[in-house]
Amino acid sequence: IKEYNPYIWIHEIVTILFKRSRKKRRTSKLTGQPIYTRGELNKSLWQWFSLFIRRRDRMCLMGEMWGGCWGYLQAGHVIPRGKKPTELDETNVYGQCQFHNSRHRYNPDPYKAWFVRQFGGETYTNLVEKSEGSWKVRTLPELTRLTAHYRQKALQLQPLDTE
Repeated sequence: IKEYNPYIWIHEIVTILFKRSRKKRRTSKLTGQPIYTRGELNKSLWQWFSLFIRRRDRMCLMGEMWGGCWGYLQAGHVIPRGKKPTELDETNVYGQCQFHNSRHRYNPDPYKAWFVRQFGGETYTNLVEKSEGSWKVRTLPELTRLTAHYRQKALQLQPLDTE
C-alpha cells in the first residue's frame, strides 16, 4: 500500500483549481473584443469610481472627529452603498479614512450631521429621496461607458501618495 502525502494532495487540488481559473476568455465573433460578465464590469466600475473619489478628496473629510484619522483613504457613502440609486452619486460619496468609514457604518449620525453642515438639509433630503426611488439594472454597455468615464476622470487627477 502506497502512503499518501497530504501535502501532495493539497498541491494537486490547488493545481486543478488554478487550471480551471485560467480558462480562456470568450471573445466577440464580430469585434474580437473580450466579453466581460456583469460582475466583472461592476467590480471594475467600483474600483475606478472609488479611485476617482479618493483622488478628488485627497484626505479624510471627517477631520478630527472620533479621535483622529488612521488607515488608508476609502470612498465612504452618506447613504449606504446598498441603496443602488445613489451608489455612484458623486454627492453621496466622499473620502474617509479607514477608521471613520468603519465607524460610520455603526453610527451614521455624525457623518449625516457633517453632510448637512457642509451642503444643507435640503440637499440631504433630496439625496434620501433619490435613494428610496426606483432603480433599473445597468446594461453592459452602460457599465462599460461608466467605467470608461470614471477611469478618465480618475486618471486626470493627481495620484495619492499611498498609490
